[in-house]
Amino acid sequence: MAKVTALFIKKEKDNPREEIESGLFVVGRGLEGDLYSGDVDPDRQICVLRREDREAVDADLREGLCFSRFTETLRIEGLELDDLSPGRKLRIGGMTAEVRKRGKRCWPECEIVKTKEPPCALRKGALFMAVIEAGEVRKGDKIVLV
Repeated sequence: MAKVTALFIKKEKDNPREEIESGLFVVGRGLEGDLYSGDVDPDRQICVLRREDREAVDADLREGLCFSRFTETLRIEGLELDDLSPGRKLRIGGMTAEVRKRGKRCWPECEIVKTKEPPCALRKGALFMAVIEAGEVRKGDKIVLV
């Protein structure tokens, strides 16, 4: 069963993201109360990472530029990357979201890119979504492909 394993919010610029039990997701904005809610790019309202991709990033011993800077809004499990192509809609708890972009852009100054090693898990696994139907999401909520 696909489900939400964690939710994260960043309330203030100089503070780290913190894990929360639930949150309200708003159309055109993302997670209510998040510092980046309603950010400029409408395709990046929510950052999502599968549990296995987060574990791969955490276990990667290389010096990835994004490793300490990228934090997902939602961590999920139980879905294959092939099921998460752009345009795919997901019902996540009480919210519906659409995958807009898959994979995080690499920075040329990243040590992994410079050494031409295999890319990190964020390159394929990071997902960026837009909220298309507002609703509450809780840790443990089911995810259904629409």
